[in-house]
Amino acid sequence: MALRLNYIILRVLGLSLICLSVSTSIFAQDKTSLLDIKNDFYEGKISADQAVRAQLLTLSGDTKHKCVTPITMMGHRYWKELSETTREGYHDKIRSRDITQATQFYTSPSGKFRIRYETDGSDAVPSADANSNSVPDYVEWVAEASDSSYRHEILTLGFTDPIPEGEQYLVVIGDLGAYGLTRPSPGSPGGTIIEIENDFVGFPSNSDPEGNQKGAIKVTMAHEWKHAIQYVQNGWSGDADRWAEMDATLMEEVVYDPVNDYYNYLDGFGSNFFGNPSTSLIPGSYEDITWALYFHERFGDSFWTNVWNRIVDTPTILFFDAIEDELADLGVSFEEGVIENFLWHFASGPANFTSLFGFDESGLYPGPRIEETFSELQTELTEFSTMSRFSGQYYEFDLIQRPNSLLKLDYMPSSPDVQAAIIAYYDDLSIETRFITSPAMEELNSSETGLPWSDIDRLGLVFFNSSPNDTDTVQFRVYDYVPINIESPRLSQNYPNPFNPNTTITVTLPFSQHVKLTVYDYLGREVRILADGILGAGENPLRFDALSLASGIYFYRLETEEKVVTRKMTLIK
Repeated sequence: MALRLNYIILRVLGLSLICLSVSTSIFAQDKTSLLDIKNDFYEGKISADQAVRAQLLTLSGDTKHKCVTPITMMGHRYWKELSETTREGYHDKIRSRDITQATQFYTSPSGKFRIRYETDGSDAVPSADANSNSVPDYVEWVAEASDSSYRHEILTLGFTDPIPEGEQYLVVIGDLGAYGLTRPSPGSPGGTIIEIENDFVGFPSNSDPEGNQKGAIKVTMAHEWKHAIQYVQNGWSGDADRWAEMDATLMEEVVYDPVNDYYNYLDGFGSNFFGNPSTSLIPGSYEDITWALYFHERFGDSFWTNVWNRIVDTPTILFFDAIEDELADLGVSFEEGVIENFLWHFASGPANFTSLFGFDESGLYPGPRIEETFSELQTELTEFSTMSRFSGQYYEFDLIQRPNSLLKLDYMPSSPDVQAAIIAYYDDLSIETRFITSPAMEELNSSETGLPWSDIDRLGLVFFNSSPNDTDTVQFRVYDYVPINIESPRLSQNYPNPFNPNTTITVTLPFSQHVKLTVYDYLGREVRILADGILGAGENPLRFDALSLASGIYFYRLETEEKVVTRKMTLIK
Protein backbone atom coordinates (compact mmCIF):
# COMPACT_ATOMS: atom_id res chain seq x y z
CA MET A 1 0.00 0.00 0.00
CA ALA A 2 2.89 2.34 0.74
CA LEU A 3 4.10 1.90 -2.81
CA ARG A 4 0.77 3.05 -4.26
CA LEU A 5 0.98 6.21 -2.13
CA ASN A 6 4.52 6.85 -3.31
CA TYR A 7 3.42 6.60 -6.95
CA ILE A 8 0.62 9.08 -6.42
CA ILE A 9 2.72 11.57 -4.43
CA LEU A 10 5.97 11.37 -6.40
CA ARG A 11 4.61 10.98 -9.92
CA VAL A 12 1.02 12.03 -10.32
CA LEU A 13 1.55 15.53 -8.91
CA GLY A 14 4.20 16.11 -11.52
CA LEU A 15 1.85 15.04 -14.29
CA SER A 16 -1.35 16.69 -13.14
CA LEU A 17 -0.93 19.87 -15.18
CA ILE A 18 -0.46 17.85 -18.36
CA CYS A 19 -3.49 15.72 -17.53
CA LEU A 20 -5.61 18.81 -17.04
CA SER A 21 -4.63 20.10 -20.49
CA VAL A 22 -6.34 17.09 -22.12
CA SER A 23 -10.09 17.50 -22.12
CA THR A 24 -12.20 14.64 -20.86
CA SER A 25 -15.22 15.93 -22.74
CA ILE A 26 -15.77 14.64 -26.26
CA PHE A 27 -18.69 16.98 -27.03
CA ALA A 28 -20.91 15.37 -29.65
CA GLN A 29 -17.98 13.50 -31.10
CA ASP A 30 -18.67 10.07 -32.57
CA LYS A 31 -15.73 7.82 -31.80
CA THR A 32 -16.70 4.39 -33.04
CA SER A 33 -20.02 4.23 -34.90
CA LEU A 34 -18.49 3.92 -38.38
CA LEU A 35 -16.19 1.16 -37.14
CA ASP A 36 -19.01 -0.56 -35.23
CA ILE A 37 -21.01 -0.74 -38.44
CA LYS A 38 -17.99 -1.99 -40.36
CA ASN A 39 -17.38 -4.66 -37.73
CA ASP A 40 -21.01 -5.79 -37.95
CA PHE A 41 -20.39 -6.37 -41.65
CA TYR A 42 -17.24 -8.40 -41.02
CA GLU A 43 -19.13 -10.53 -38.50
CA GLY A 44 -21.81 -11.26 -41.10
CA LYS A 45 -24.61 -9.39 -39.35
CA ILE A 46 -25.28 -7.02 -42.27
CA SER A 47 -24.45 -6.81 -45.97
CA ALA A 48 -21.92 -4.44 -47.53
CA ASP A 49 -24.82 -2.39 -48.94
CA GLN A 50 -26.45 -2.09 -45.52
CA ALA A 51 -23.12 -1.21 -43.91
CA VAL A 52 -22.31 1.62 -46.34
CA ARG A 53 -25.86 2.97 -46.16
CA ALA A 54 -25.79 2.94 -42.34
CA GLN A 55 -22.41 4.68 -42.32
CA LEU A 56 -23.69 7.40 -44.65
CA LEU A 57 -26.61 8.06 -42.31
CA THR A 58 -24.19 8.87 -39.47
CA LEU A 59 -22.86 11.84 -41.46
CA SER A 60 -26.05 13.81 -40.86
CA GLY A 61 -26.38 16.20 -37.92
CA ASP A 62 -23.79 17.81 -35.64
CA THR A 63 -21.79 14.70 -34.79
CA LYS A 64 -18.01 15.16 -35.06
CA HIS A 65 -16.41 12.10 -36.61
CA LYS A 66 -12.82 11.15 -36.00
CA CYS A 67 -12.34 9.89 -39.56
CA VAL A 68 -14.73 9.29 -42.45
CA THR A 69 -12.29 7.09 -44.37
CA PRO A 70 -13.99 3.84 -43.19
CA ILE A 71 -16.91 4.78 -45.48
CA THR A 72 -14.70 5.42 -48.48
CA MET A 73 -12.80 2.19 -47.83
CA MET A 74 -16.01 0.15 -47.87
CA GLY A 75 -17.47 2.07 -50.80
CA HIS A 76 -14.31 1.52 -52.83
CA ARG A 77 -13.89 -2.14 -51.93
CA TYR A 78 -17.53 -3.24 -52.28
CA TRP A 79 -18.81 -0.83 -54.95
CA LYS A 80 -20.14 -3.61 -57.16
CA GLU A 81 -22.23 -4.97 -54.29
CA LEU A 82 -23.94 -1.63 -53.54
CA SER A 83 -27.51 -0.89 -54.64
CA GLU A 84 -28.20 2.04 -56.92
CA THR A 85 -29.78 3.91 -54.01
CA THR A 86 -26.71 3.44 -51.84
CA ARG A 87 -24.41 4.47 -54.70
CA GLU A 88 -26.39 7.66 -55.16
CA GLY A 89 -26.16 8.39 -51.43
CA TYR A 90 -22.44 7.72 -51.51
CA HIS A 91 -22.06 10.09 -54.48
CA ASP A 92 -24.02 12.84 -52.75
CA LYS A 93 -22.12 12.59 -49.46
CA ILE A 94 -18.63 11.68 -50.66
CA ARG A 95 -17.95 11.93 -54.37
CA SER A 96 -19.85 15.09 -55.27
CA ARG A 97 -17.33 17.43 -53.64
CA ASP A 98 -16.08 19.19 -56.77
CA ILE A 99 -12.34 19.74 -56.49
CA THR A 100 -12.09 21.82 -59.65
CA GLN A 101 -14.35 24.74 -58.70
CA ALA A 102 -11.94 26.27 -56.19
CA THR A 103 -10.03 29.33 -57.22
CA GLN A 104 -7.35 29.23 -54.54
CA PHE A 105 -4.48 26.78 -54.19
CA TYR A 106 -1.27 26.79 -52.19
CA THR A 107 1.81 24.59 -52.66
CA SER A 108 3.51 23.27 -49.53
CA PRO A 109 7.14 24.30 -48.87
CA SER A 110 8.41 20.89 -50.00
CA GLY A 111 6.48 21.13 -53.27
CA LYS A 112 4.92 17.72 -52.56
CA PHE A 113 1.40 18.91 -51.69
CA ARG A 114 -1.13 21.19 -53.38
CA ILE A 115 -3.59 22.61 -50.87
CA ARG A 116 -7.04 23.65 -52.12
CA TYR A 117 -8.95 26.08 -49.89
CA GLU A 118 -11.81 28.61 -49.81
CA THR A 119 -12.02 32.02 -48.16
CA ASP A 120 -15.80 32.41 -48.60
CA GLY A 121 -18.81 30.24 -47.94
CA SER A 122 -19.28 27.25 -45.64
CA ASP A 123 -15.88 25.78 -46.56
CA ALA A 124 -13.97 28.98 -45.76
CA VAL A 125 -10.83 28.76 -43.64
CA PRO A 126 -10.14 31.27 -40.82
CA SER A 127 -8.90 34.54 -42.29
CA ALA A 128 -5.96 35.15 -39.92
CA ASP A 129 -2.73 35.91 -41.85
CA ALA A 130 0.05 36.65 -39.35
CA ASN A 131 2.82 36.99 -41.93
CA SER A 132 0.69 39.05 -44.36
CA ASN A 133 1.56 36.91 -47.37
CA SER A 134 -2.07 36.67 -48.53
CA VAL A 135 -2.23 32.99 -47.58
CA PRO A 136 -4.32 32.28 -44.45
CA ASP A 137 -2.30 30.86 -41.54
CA TYR A 138 -4.63 27.86 -41.43
CA VAL A 139 -3.68 26.88 -44.98
CA GLU A 140 0.02 27.17 -44.18
CA TRP A 141 -0.48 24.99 -41.11
CA VAL A 142 -2.10 22.31 -43.24
CA ALA A 143 0.79 22.52 -45.70
CA GLU A 144 3.38 22.26 -42.90
CA ALA A 145 1.61 19.26 -41.38
CA SER A 146 1.44 17.59 -44.80
CA ASP A 147 5.19 18.01 -45.32
CA SER A 148 6.01 16.88 -41.78
CA SER A 149 3.84 13.75 -42.11
CA TYR A 150 5.51 12.96 -45.44
CA ARG A 151 9.02 13.33 -44.01
CA HIS A 152 8.34 11.15 -41.00
CA GLU A 153 6.21 8.41 -42.53
CA ILE A 154 8.00 8.14 -45.88
CA LEU A 155 11.59 9.31 -45.35
CA THR A 156 12.08 8.25 -41.70
CA LEU A 157 9.87 5.19 -41.33
CA GLY A 158 10.23 4.04 -44.92
CA PHE A 159 6.58 3.43 -45.89
CA THR A 160 5.60 3.31 -49.57
CA ASP A 161 5.47 6.78 -51.16
CA PRO A 162 2.08 7.57 -52.76
CA ILE A 163 3.44 10.57 -54.69
CA PRO A 164 5.08 9.79 -58.07
CA GLU A 165 8.25 11.72 -58.84
CA GLY A 166 7.53 15.27 -60.02
CA GLU A 167 3.83 15.24 -59.08
CA GLN A 168 1.82 16.83 -56.28
CA TYR A 169 -0.71 15.28 -53.91
CA LEU A 170 -4.01 17.14 -53.46
CA VAL A 171 -5.27 18.11 -50.00
CA VAL A 172 -8.72 19.76 -49.84
CA ILE A 173 -9.83 21.91 -46.91
CA GLY A 174 -13.60 22.00 -46.32
CA ASP A 175 -16.43 21.86 -43.82
CA LEU A 176 -16.43 18.11 -43.10
CA GLY A 177 -17.85 17.74 -39.62
CA ALA A 178 -14.98 15.29 -39.17
CA TYR A 179 -11.27 15.49 -38.64
CA GLY A 180 -10.47 14.14 -42.08
CA LEU A 181 -11.19 11.88 -44.99
CA THR A 182 -9.09 10.01 -47.53
CA ARG A 183 -10.96 8.90 -50.64
CA PRO A 184 -10.13 7.28 -53.95
CA SER A 185 -9.76 9.74 -56.80
CA PRO A 186 -8.96 8.15 -60.18
CA GLY A 187 -6.20 9.98 -61.97
CA SER A 188 -4.87 11.70 -58.84
CA PRO A 189 -1.28 11.03 -57.75
CA GLY A 190 -1.40 8.01 -55.48
CA GLY A 191 -5.00 7.34 -56.47
CA THR A 192 -6.46 9.26 -53.51
CA ILE A 193 -7.00 12.76 -52.15
CA ILE A 194 -7.20 13.91 -48.54
CA GLU A 195 -9.88 16.22 -47.18
CA ILE A 196 -9.44 18.00 -43.84
CA GLU A 197 -11.79 20.03 -41.62
CA ASN A 198 -11.75 23.80 -42.27
CA ASP A 199 -11.76 25.20 -38.72
CA PHE A 200 -11.99 22.44 -36.05
CA VAL A 201 -14.49 24.49 -34.06
CA GLY A 202 -16.30 22.35 -31.48
CA PHE A 203 -13.80 19.50 -31.68
CA PRO A 204 -12.10 17.89 -28.64
CA SER A 205 -9.10 19.58 -27.12
CA ASN A 206 -5.55 18.25 -27.21
CA SER A 207 -2.24 19.09 -25.53
CA ASP A 208 -0.42 20.71 -28.46
CA PRO A 209 1.61 23.65 -27.08
CA GLU A 210 0.65 25.59 -30.24
CA GLY A 211 -3.06 25.23 -29.55
CA ASN A 212 -5.95 22.85 -30.16
CA GLN A 213 -6.62 23.96 -33.73
CA LYS A 214 -3.07 23.48 -34.92
CA GLY A 215 -2.78 20.22 -32.99
CA ALA A 216 -5.92 18.87 -34.68
CA ILE A 217 -4.49 19.76 -38.10
CA LYS A 218 -1.23 17.95 -37.31
CA VAL A 219 -2.72 14.66 -36.15
CA THR A 220 -5.33 14.67 -38.92
CA MET A 221 -2.68 14.93 -41.62
CA ALA A 222 -0.55 12.22 -39.97
CA HIS A 223 -3.65 10.00 -39.73
CA GLU A 224 -5.01 10.55 -43.24
CA TRP A 225 -1.58 10.37 -44.87
CA LYS A 226 -1.22 6.86 -43.46
CA HIS A 227 -4.54 5.96 -45.10
CA ALA A 228 -3.12 7.23 -48.40
CA ILE A 229 -0.07 5.02 -47.85
CA GLN A 230 -2.30 2.02 -47.07
CA TYR A 231 -4.13 2.56 -50.36
CA VAL A 232 -0.99 2.36 -52.48
CA GLN A 233 0.30 -0.58 -50.44
CA ASN A 234 -2.69 -2.93 -50.60
CA GLY A 235 -5.59 -1.03 -52.18
CA TRP A 236 -7.49 -1.11 -48.85
CA SER A 237 -8.02 -4.83 -49.23
CA GLY A 238 -7.33 -7.99 -47.30
CA ASP A 239 -7.48 -8.62 -43.58
CA ALA A 240 -5.29 -5.58 -42.80
CA ASP A 241 -8.18 -3.33 -43.84
CA ARG A 242 -9.85 -4.15 -40.52
CA TRP A 243 -6.94 -2.59 -38.63
CA ALA A 244 -6.54 0.50 -40.81
CA GLU A 245 -7.89 3.01 -38.28
CA MET A 246 -5.71 1.71 -35.46
CA ASP A 247 -2.71 1.94 -37.78
CA ALA A 248 -3.53 5.49 -38.89
CA THR A 249 -4.20 6.66 -35.32
CA LEU A 250 -0.81 5.25 -34.28
CA MET A 251 0.86 7.65 -36.73
CA GLU A 252 -0.65 10.59 -34.85
CA GLU A 253 1.43 9.72 -31.79
CA VAL A 254 4.50 8.66 -33.77
CA VAL A 255 4.65 11.82 -35.90
CA TYR A 256 3.28 14.33 -33.36
CA ASP A 257 4.05 13.04 -29.88
CA PRO A 258 3.14 16.26 -27.96
CA VAL A 259 -0.40 16.57 -29.39
CA ASN A 260 -1.99 13.53 -27.68
CA ASP A 261 -5.38 13.87 -29.34
CA TYR A 262 -5.65 10.09 -29.03
CA TYR A 263 -6.11 10.47 -25.26
CA ASN A 264 -9.71 11.37 -26.11
CA TYR A 265 -10.30 7.76 -27.19
CA LEU A 266 -8.76 5.88 -24.28
CA ASP A 267 -11.68 6.13 -21.88
CA GLY A 268 -15.39 5.45 -21.84
CA PHE A 269 -15.49 2.37 -24.06
CA GLY A 270 -16.75 -1.08 -23.16
CA SER A 271 -14.58 -2.88 -25.69
CA ASN A 272 -11.03 -1.63 -25.10
CA PHE A 273 -8.14 -2.49 -22.82
CA PHE A 274 -9.05 0.04 -20.16
CA GLY A 275 -12.86 0.20 -19.99
CA ASN A 276 -13.72 -3.49 -20.00
CA PRO A 277 -10.86 -5.80 -20.96
CA SER A 278 -13.06 -8.88 -20.65
CA THR A 279 -14.96 -7.80 -23.75
CA SER A 280 -13.46 -8.56 -27.17
CA LEU A 281 -12.04 -5.57 -28.92
CA ILE A 282 -13.39 -4.28 -32.19
CA PRO A 283 -10.31 -4.74 -34.40
CA GLY A 284 -8.68 -1.50 -35.36
CA SER A 285 -10.71 0.99 -33.35
CA TYR A 286 -9.17 4.35 -32.49
CA GLU A 287 -8.67 3.38 -28.85
CA ASP A 288 -6.66 0.36 -29.95
CA ILE A 289 -3.77 2.69 -30.78
CA THR A 290 -2.15 1.65 -27.51
CA TRP A 291 -2.16 -1.97 -28.60
CA ALA A 292 -0.20 -0.93 -31.71
CA LEU A 293 1.90 1.60 -29.79
CA TYR A 294 3.29 -1.20 -27.61
CA PHE A 295 5.00 -2.78 -30.63
CA HIS A 296 6.38 0.58 -31.79
CA GLU A 297 7.84 1.49 -28.40
CA ARG A 298 8.98 -2.04 -27.54
CA PHE A 299 10.59 -3.07 -30.84
CA GLY A 300 11.42 0.23 -32.53
CA ASP A 301 10.51 2.40 -35.53
CA SER A 302 10.94 -0.35 -38.11
CA PHE A 303 8.46 -2.81 -36.59
CA TRP A 304 5.29 -1.63 -38.33
CA THR A 305 7.15 -0.75 -41.53
CA ASN A 306 8.31 -4.35 -41.76
CA VAL A 307 4.84 -5.71 -40.92
CA TRP A 308 3.28 -3.67 -43.72
CA ASN A 309 6.00 -4.77 -46.13
CA ARG A 310 4.97 -8.36 -45.38
CA ILE A 311 1.37 -7.42 -46.17
CA VAL A 312 2.44 -5.85 -49.46
CA ASP A 313 4.50 -8.91 -50.39
CA THR A 314 1.67 -11.32 -49.46
CA PRO A 315 -1.70 -9.56 -49.85
CA THR A 316 -3.64 -12.58 -48.53
CA ILE A 317 -1.70 -12.73 -45.24
CA LEU A 318 -3.67 -12.21 -42.03
CA PHE A 319 -2.71 -9.15 -40.03
CA PHE A 320 -1.87 -11.23 -36.95
CA ASP A 321 0.25 -13.57 -39.06
CA ALA A 322 2.29 -10.65 -40.39
CA ILE A 323 2.87 -9.52 -36.79
CA GLU A 324 3.77 -13.04 -35.70
CA ASP A 325 6.30 -13.41 -38.55
CA GLU A 326 7.95 -10.10 -37.66
CA LEU A 327 8.14 -11.04 -33.98
CA ALA A 328 9.68 -14.39 -34.92
CA ASP A 329 12.45 -12.57 -36.78
CA LEU A 330 13.08 -10.64 -33.56
CA GLY A 331 13.26 -13.85 -31.55
CA VAL A 332 9.93 -13.28 -29.76
CA SER A 333 6.86 -15.50 -29.98
CA PHE A 334 3.46 -14.02 -30.76
CA GLU A 335 2.22 -15.23 -27.36
CA GLU A 336 5.09 -13.50 -25.55
CA GLY A 337 4.44 -10.30 -27.45
CA VAL A 338 0.71 -10.08 -26.83
CA ILE A 339 0.82 -11.03 -23.14
CA GLU A 340 3.52 -8.44 -22.51
CA ASN A 341 1.35 -5.98 -24.44
CA PHE A 342 -1.48 -6.59 -21.96
CA LEU A 343 0.93 -6.32 -19.03
CA TRP A 344 1.98 -2.88 -20.31
CA HIS A 345 -1.69 -1.93 -20.18
CA PHE A 346 -1.92 -3.18 -16.60
CA ALA A 347 1.05 -0.97 -15.70
CA SER A 348 -0.86 2.16 -16.78
CA GLY A 349 -2.77 4.87 -14.96
CA PRO A 350 -1.76 6.98 -11.94
CA ALA A 351 -1.86 4.06 -9.48
CA ASN A 352 -0.07 1.42 -11.56
CA PHE A 353 2.50 3.05 -13.79
CA THR A 354 6.22 2.81 -13.25
CA SER A 355 9.04 4.44 -15.18
CA LEU A 356 10.79 1.05 -15.25
CA PHE A 357 8.20 -0.75 -17.36
CA GLY A 358 5.53 -0.02 -19.94
CA PHE A 359 4.50 2.91 -22.11
CA ASP A 360 6.42 6.18 -22.17
CA GLU A 361 3.22 8.05 -21.24
CA SER A 362 1.55 5.33 -19.14
CA GLY A 363 1.03 7.65 -16.18
CA LEU A 364 -1.35 9.74 -18.27
CA TYR A 365 -3.40 6.77 -19.47
CA PRO A 366 -6.46 5.36 -17.72
CA GLY A 367 -5.81 2.54 -15.29
CA PRO A 368 -6.86 -1.05 -15.97
CA ARG A 369 -10.22 -2.43 -14.93
CA ILE A 370 -9.44 -4.82 -12.09
CA GLU A 371 -11.70 -7.88 -12.02
CA GLU A 372 -10.94 -8.58 -8.35
CA THR A 373 -8.47 -7.53 -5.67
CA PHE A 374 -7.30 -10.25 -3.27
CA SER A 375 -6.08 -9.44 0.25
CA GLU A 376 -5.10 -13.02 1.08
CA LEU A 377 -3.39 -15.91 -0.69
CA GLN A 378 -5.64 -18.48 -2.32
CA THR A 379 -5.96 -22.02 -1.00
CA GLU A 380 -8.10 -23.32 -3.87
CA LEU A 381 -8.47 -22.66 -7.58
CA THR A 382 -10.94 -19.90 -8.44
CA GLU A 383 -14.24 -20.57 -10.16
CA PHE A 384 -14.15 -20.71 -13.97
CA SER A 385 -13.63 -17.28 -15.49
CA THR A 386 -14.71 -16.79 -19.11
CA MET A 387 -12.65 -14.73 -21.54
CA SER A 388 -13.98 -13.87 -24.97
CA ARG A 389 -11.75 -13.84 -28.02
CA PHE A 390 -8.63 -11.70 -27.90
CA SER A 391 -9.43 -10.23 -24.52
CA GLY A 392 -7.71 -9.96 -21.19
CA GLN A 393 -8.53 -9.93 -17.49
CA TYR A 394 -6.66 -8.10 -14.76
CA TYR A 395 -6.37 -9.11 -11.09
CA GLU A 396 -4.56 -7.53 -8.17
CA PHE A 397 -3.07 -8.95 -4.96
CA ASP A 398 -2.61 -6.49 -2.09
CA LEU A 399 -1.95 -8.75 0.90
CA ILE A 400 -2.81 -7.79 4.47
CA GLN A 401 -0.04 -10.09 5.72
CA ARG A 402 2.93 -11.02 3.59
CA PRO A 403 4.44 -14.48 4.21
CA ASN A 404 8.16 -15.12 4.41
CA SER A 405 8.09 -17.39 1.35
CA LEU A 406 8.07 -17.27 -2.45
CA LEU A 407 5.28 -16.63 -4.95
CA LYS A 408 3.70 -19.47 -6.91
CA LEU A 409 1.00 -19.38 -9.60
CA ASP A 410 -1.16 -22.33 -10.62
CA TYR A 411 -3.60 -21.94 -13.48
CA MET A 412 -5.75 -24.26 -15.53
CA PRO A 413 -6.76 -22.91 -18.97
CA SER A 414 -9.23 -24.46 -21.39
CA SER A 415 -6.83 -23.74 -24.26
CA PRO A 416 -3.12 -23.09 -24.85
CA ASP A 417 -4.27 -19.69 -26.15
CA VAL A 418 -4.68 -18.45 -22.56
CA GLN A 419 -1.42 -16.74 -21.65
CA ALA A 420 -0.50 -15.44 -18.19
CA ALA A 421 1.77 -12.72 -16.82
CA ILE A 422 2.74 -11.33 -13.42
CA ILE A 423 4.09 -7.92 -12.44
CA ALA A 424 5.46 -7.52 -8.90
CA TYR A 425 5.73 -4.01 -7.45
CA TYR A 426 8.41 -4.05 -4.75
CA ASP A 427 8.71 -1.82 -1.69
CA ASP A 428 11.83 -0.18 -3.12
CA LEU A 429 9.85 0.86 -6.28
CA SER A 430 11.57 -1.73 -8.47
CA ILE A 431 9.51 -4.27 -10.43
CA GLU A 432 9.82 -7.81 -11.75
CA THR A 433 7.73 -9.60 -14.37
CA ARG A 434 7.08 -13.20 -15.32
CA PHE A 435 5.37 -14.69 -18.39
CA ILE A 436 3.76 -18.10 -18.91
CA THR A 437 2.94 -18.72 -22.56
CA SER A 438 1.40 -21.61 -24.51
CA PRO A 439 0.35 -23.59 -21.41
CA ALA A 440 -0.96 -27.15 -21.41
CA MET A 441 -4.73 -27.07 -21.86
CA GLU A 442 -7.03 -28.45 -19.15
CA GLU A 443 -4.02 -29.22 -16.97
CA LEU A 444 -2.61 -27.48 -13.94
CA ASN A 445 0.24 -25.23 -15.08
CA SER A 446 2.47 -24.28 -12.16
CA SER A 447 5.11 -21.57 -11.97
CA GLU A 448 7.43 -21.24 -9.00
CA THR A 449 8.44 -17.66 -9.71
CA GLY A 450 11.18 -17.21 -7.13
CA LEU A 451 9.64 -13.82 -6.24
CA PRO A 452 9.77 -13.09 -2.47
CA TRP A 453 6.38 -12.20 -0.98
CA SER A 454 8.03 -10.31 1.88
CA ASP A 455 9.29 -7.60 -0.52
CA ILE A 456 6.20 -7.34 -2.75
CA ASP A 457 4.03 -4.29 -2.05
CA ARG A 458 1.46 -5.24 -4.68
CA LEU A 459 1.07 -7.84 -7.40
CA GLY A 460 -0.65 -7.64 -10.77
CA LEU A 461 -1.88 -10.77 -12.57
CA VAL A 462 -2.96 -10.73 -16.21
CA PHE A 463 -4.60 -13.44 -18.29
CA PHE A 464 -5.02 -13.02 -22.02
CA ASN A 465 -6.96 -15.12 -24.51
CA SER A 466 -4.80 -14.79 -27.62
CA SER A 467 -7.33 -16.57 -29.85
CA PRO A 468 -8.95 -14.14 -32.34
CA ASN A 469 -11.93 -16.49 -32.69
CA ASP A 470 -12.74 -18.60 -29.60
CA THR A 471 -13.98 -17.97 -26.07
CA ASP A 472 -11.91 -19.73 -23.39
CA THR A 473 -11.92 -20.18 -19.61
CA VAL A 474 -9.32 -20.12 -16.85
CA GLN A 475 -9.03 -21.06 -13.19
CA PHE A 476 -6.10 -19.93 -11.07
CA ARG A 477 -4.53 -19.84 -7.65
CA VAL A 478 -1.81 -17.51 -6.33
CA TYR A 479 -0.14 -18.73 -3.16
CA ASP A 480 3.30 -19.38 -1.70
CA TYR A 481 5.95 -22.08 -1.47
CA VAL A 482 9.24 -22.78 0.23
CA PRO A 483 12.08 -23.95 -2.06
CA ILE A 484 12.51 -27.71 -1.95
CA ASN A 485 15.95 -29.16 -1.33
CA ILE A 486 15.84 -32.88 -2.15
CA GLU A 487 18.36 -35.31 -3.58
CA SER A 488 16.04 -37.72 -5.41
CA PRO A 489 12.52 -37.73 -6.94
CA ARG A 490 9.50 -37.94 -4.67
CA LEU A 491 6.00 -39.22 -5.42
CA SER A 492 3.39 -37.75 -3.06
CA GLN A 493 0.16 -39.37 -1.96
CA ASN A 494 -2.62 -38.17 -4.22
CA TYR A 495 -4.95 -35.51 -2.84
CA PRO A 496 -7.75 -35.87 -2.09
CA ASN A 497 -7.80 -39.58 -1.33
CA PRO A 498 -10.29 -41.20 -1.53
CA PHE A 499 -11.44 -39.07 -4.47
CA ASN A 500 -14.37 -38.60 -6.89
CA PRO A 501 -13.68 -38.15 -9.73
CA ASN A 502 -10.61 -35.87 -9.78
CA THR A 503 -7.42 -35.93 -7.77
CA THR A 504 -3.93 -34.45 -8.01
CA ILE A 505 -0.68 -36.42 -7.90
CA THR A 506 2.45 -34.37 -7.22
CA VAL A 507 5.88 -35.37 -8.52
CA THR A 508 8.75 -33.48 -6.87
CA LEU A 509 12.12 -33.46 -8.62
CA PRO A 510 15.59 -32.17 -7.60
CA PHE A 511 16.27 -31.16 -11.22
CA SER A 512 14.54 -31.28 -14.61
CA GLN A 513 14.43 -34.82 -16.00
CA HIS A 514 12.41 -37.33 -17.99
CA VAL A 515 9.73 -39.10 -15.98
CA LYS A 516 6.81 -41.42 -16.67
CA LEU A 517 3.75 -41.54 -14.43
CA THR A 518 1.23 -44.31 -15.17
CA VAL A 519 -2.06 -45.31 -13.52
CA TYR A 520 -3.02 -49.03 -13.27
CA ASP A 521 -6.16 -50.77 -12.10
CA TYR A 522 -6.23 -53.41 -9.34
CA LEU A 523 -5.43 -56.18 -11.88
CA GLY A 524 -2.34 -54.35 -13.15
CA ARG A 525 -3.86 -53.16 -16.42
CA GLU A 526 -2.68 -49.77 -17.69
CA VAL A 527 -5.45 -47.15 -17.29
CA ARG A 528 -3.82 -43.81 -18.07
CA ILE A 529 -0.40 -42.24 -18.70
CA LEU A 530 -0.33 -38.90 -16.85
CA ALA A 531 3.20 -37.90 -17.84
CA ASP A 532 5.83 -39.19 -20.22
CA GLY A 533 8.40 -36.47 -20.81
CA ILE A 534 10.49 -33.77 -19.17
CA LEU A 535 9.22 -32.24 -15.91
CA GLY A 536 10.87 -29.29 -14.19
CA ALA A 537 12.64 -29.11 -10.87
CA GLY A 538 10.39 -28.71 -7.81
CA GLU A 539 6.75 -29.68 -7.44
CA ASN A 540 4.84 -30.85 -10.52
CA PRO A 541 1.13 -31.35 -9.72
CA LEU A 542 -0.57 -33.66 -12.25
CA ARG A 543 -4.35 -33.93 -12.46
CA PHE A 544 -6.06 -37.32 -12.81
CA ASP A 545 -9.67 -37.38 -14.07
CA ALA A 546 -11.35 -40.72 -13.33
CA LEU A 547 -14.85 -39.77 -14.43
CA SER A 548 -15.05 -42.70 -16.86
CA LEU A 549 -13.66 -45.27 -14.42
CA ALA A 550 -15.41 -47.54 -11.91
CA SER A 551 -15.00 -47.28 -8.15
CA GLY A 552 -12.11 -49.25 -6.71
CA ILE A 553 -8.43 -49.31 -5.85
CA TYR A 554 -5.89 -48.00 -8.38
CA PHE A 555 -2.11 -47.78 -8.39
CA TYR A 556 0.10 -45.01 -9.81
CA ARG A 557 3.71 -45.64 -10.69
CA LEU A 558 6.54 -43.12 -11.16
CA GLU A 559 9.51 -44.17 -13.30
CA THR A 560 12.66 -41.99 -13.37
CA GLU A 561 16.31 -42.49 -14.21
CA GLU A 562 17.03 -43.09 -10.51
CA LYS A 563 14.12 -45.17 -9.23
CA VAL A 564 10.61 -46.51 -9.56
CA VAL A 565 7.95 -45.65 -6.93
CA THR A 566 4.38 -46.97 -6.71
CA ARG A 567 1.48 -45.73 -4.54
CA LYS A 568 -2.15 -46.72 -4.04
CA MET A 569 -5.31 -44.57 -4.30
CA THR A 570 -9.03 -45.16 -3.92
CA LEU A 571 -11.82 -43.98 -6.21
CA ILE A 572 -15.27 -43.88 -4.55
CA LYS A 573 -18.34 -42.90 -6.58
